[in-house]
Amino acid sequence: MAVVLGLPDEQPVVRQLARKSVVKFAEYVVDLLCLYRVNKAEVRSRIVSIEGWDHVLASREPGNGVIFVTAHFGNWEVAGLLLGLEYPVTVIQETFPHPQLNEMFRRLRAAKMIGAVQLGKAARPCLRALARNECVGIVIDRPMVGNGVEVDFFGRPTQVPGGAAKLGIRTGAPIVVGGGIRNKDGTYKVIAYPPVYTDEVRAPTADVQGVTQAVMRNVEGMISLQPEQWYMFRTMWPGKSAAERRVGHAIGSQA
Repeated sequence: MAVVLGLPDEQPVVRQLARKSVVKFAEYVVDLLCLYRVNKAEVRSRIVSIEGWDHVLASREPGNGVIFVTAHFGNWEVAGLLLGLEYPVTVIQETFPHPQLNEMFRRLRAAKMIGAVQLGKAARPCLRALARNECVGIVIDRPMVGNGVEVDFFGRPTQVPGGAAKLGIRTGAPIVVGGGIRNKDGTYKVIAYPPVYTDEVRAPTADVQGVTQAVMRNVEGMISLQPEQWYMFRTMWPGKSAAERRVGHAIGSQA
């Protein structure tokens, strides 16, 4: 939060924002379990505002499918559910140490007609989905220091997965950043940013680093709208102390 605000981490406003993010994450967990127990009409009724749906429509026009990228922000499941009301969606879900937990999330998503494939086994299912002009969902803000694509994020270098960019460049699928912002009354505002194009016609010089950087710029803009709704309990940027890395790993491994 100090990096997001551009302030020293001992500032009271930084610590307040950090505490708020933990509270907001708890709200997300409760909403996650509740949303998958209600019908589509009830899900749709909680989404009171949609901004940028025209970007989703524009991204489907080339016919190469759409890669929908989000972050651990707000309620990314709400954005996926909204997308799933209109189009077939396949999401890449993180693999937890316990197979039962992976299966639980797969079943929850399948109940709302969202296909889920495990991280590490997602390439072929995603390629097939994009070939059918469907949507693929990816959460991109997973820090991969020493093993990812380097980008500038909130003014500091870090590394994130390059899978979305590689998938887009290979298939020509545009990449749309979006998410669901939770309002105080428990309703949601869904937003989507202009597509980052990856095909040879619209982006003839696109490369993995350039596409990933463009995507992360939109992610940065989304987080800046409500930074307390960004749940980054891992070490996002290199250079933190050993104690901070241990705390970040311990919390992040459970989230």
